[in-house]
Amino acid sequence: TASHNPSRFCGIKFKTRLGSPAEPAITNKIEKNLFKKKVKLVSFEAGLRAKAIEVINPIPKYIEAVRRYLDLDLLKNSNLRVIADAMHGAGSIYHASVLKGTGVKIDVIRSQPDPTFGGVKPEPLPQNLAEMIAIMKSGKYDIGLVTDGDADRVGAFAPGGRFITPGEIMSLLALHFIENRRWRGAIVKNIAGPMLLDKISAHYNLKLFETPVGFKHIAKLMQREKVLVGGEESGGIGIKNYIPERDGILTGLLLVEMMAQRKQGILEIIKDMEKRFGKFRYRREDIELPVKTRERIVKKLFSKLKGKGGNKIFRKGIAKIKTYDGLKFLFVDESWVLIRPSGTEPILRVYSEAHSEREARALIKKVDRLVFGIK
Repeated sequence: TASHNPSRFCGIKFKTRLGSPAEPAITNKIEKNLFKKKVKLVSFEAGLRAKAIEVINPIPKYIEAVRRYLDLDLLKNSNLRVIADAMHGAGSIYHASVLKGTGVKIDVIRSQPDPTFGGVKPEPLPQNLAEMIAIMKSGKYDIGLVTDGDADRVGAFAPGGRFITPGEIMSLLALHFIENRRWRGAIVKNIAGPMLLDKISAHYNLKLFETPVGFKHIAKLMQREKVLVGGEESGGIGIKNYIPERDGILTGLLLVEMMAQRKQGILEIIKDMEKRFGKFRYRREDIELPVKTRERIVKKLFSKLKGKGGNKIFRKGIAKIKTYDGLKFLFVDESWVLIRPSGTEPILRVYSEAHSEREARALIKKVDRLVFGIK
């Protein structure tokens, strides 16, 4: 799977017996064995005859498990209209199969499997989802759901084409579990996670954990702690009473369940959440940097920003600086900016969050100017 990456990154993903991402202790052992021997190729038929390949069909059991998790009685009485975008990936058949027999009307686009993902990076971000945005602007659907190439990440759109950020999705799921299902547990976000989760966890007196980027860190906590919701800004979200892994199908359908439970449109629910916990606007920008020069540029950038450099450049009161995964400035007005090199691609990611879109953009622009000014 290439997951959310372009097709040239296709490969094999290893999972543990719990369904969670393999930790470095496992992947390091695998990597040590790479290229030691020439890979032998046999046909699929020969592999079957030699009993080296076992064919399984996990789809029925998976659909059954997701249907058990959802409140199907509630959804049977719902007439919500949902559009799902599979982005030519692995998630094409599941939404309709799970919702079969309910009152929810579901349509699916880009459902044909395509290893090139239609030439688009299969990451559920607005720049890759022009068709979904146009459909949601038409007013025919109550919510739009998107899954990435391997369907572990979720994206969502409200009527009018408004993108619901992964941070908002995590926050909505937390409120749904706390207020509708009456569940409790810890909340986990990574260093690029939203302030909304801080507000919600404080309001309900829940533990809040923060991890480096990478779902493996969250999965580890899910195996140790009673976690309600744990997720990343990329749209990978883990939930209580489930495997310690992300599931873009289920997390998207839980938003539909929340709408049915509250008898409200998704925009109305978001507006109520912002009224109670504050309005935040989130931005992310990916800056492509050549592998050969990325380390040098990042080193110079961090050197300029550390010490009193951050005060001069951002011209805001700094409340805290975090350096355990990239470089993050938290400001006294609750806004923040994070700069970190990607661990999977030759890019520098810049994240920001503020109480207005204008301020979130301004923080990223200041980092842009610094990066492109480095020789």
